[in-house]
Amino acid sequence: MVFEGIKKAFAKLREHKDDEARQLLLEAGVALEVVEQIQLEAKDRELSDVIYERLKLLESPDLEAMINQGRSWPYVMVFFGVNGVGKTTAVAKVCKLLVLKGFKPTLVPADTYRAGAIEQLTAHATKLGVPFVQSRYGADPASIAYEAKKTNMGKENSVVLIDTAGRVEMDKNLMDQMKKIVRVAQPNLKVLVVDALTGNAVIRQVEGYDQAVGVDAFIVTKVDADNKGGVFLSLSKYKRPVLFVSNGQDYDSLQPFRAKEWIGAYLQ
Repeated sequence: MVFEGIKKAFAKLREHKDDEARQLLLEAGVALEVVEQIQLEAKDRELSDVIYERLKLLESPDLEAMINQGRSWPYVMVFFGVNGVGKTTAVAKVCKLLVLKGFKPTLVPADTYRAGAIEQLTAHATKLGVPFVQSRYGADPASIAYEAKKTNMGKENSVVLIDTAGRVEMDKNLMDQMKKIVRVAQPNLKVLVVDALTGNAVIRQVEGYDQAVGVDAFIVTKVDADNKGGVFLSLSKYKRPVLFVSNGQDYDSLQPFRAKEWIGAYLQ
């Protein structure tokens, strides 16, 4: 992965052509606030150090270690995200990874509004050979999430993966629904799924969900289709981990985010 626009921007920054660098970074999908911070920090420090430290902020602890740390079952994960980011597929990919690690995941289709959402997640459950919670359209998503947690209470190695509804716009009704799910399910980890192609618009999504329910970690999808790369620098603003990046459609396409593996895409 090579992000030519960002590489050109950093070359301009080294040449002290700040206005050109700024424009190129914005075009590459880096949020304005982050662009300004990078420009400021690079005045007194080596640019490579500035960028590496930002990317380092996105590195995540191993999910298996996170789950095992508390040893309280079930471990509950709730996934948020606007329509079109690939949230449901990301949930299924995490499920496959957990199966391989020896955990016993249950898929919870708490999106009871979008046509086909329940069928999509239950189809993944069937392919992966894991249990899922029976759901129906129009049902209360929070009740479904609560029952899933209750059913798995005390079952060793159980992990409850809750898929929630997305919207094109983050309206009040959606956020009230998310708040209720979080309140009753009391998740161990709240994951926001974002699309790498979103660029600097990701800021609005993060801040909307963070204000409403809190965001603990990110999954970044469609990385294989991204030729700009700005979303990662934008996310560094929040100093929270990228749990995984998704490099394709296969169940096995999740990869951990590692700063050393990405620094070359920006600077070399």
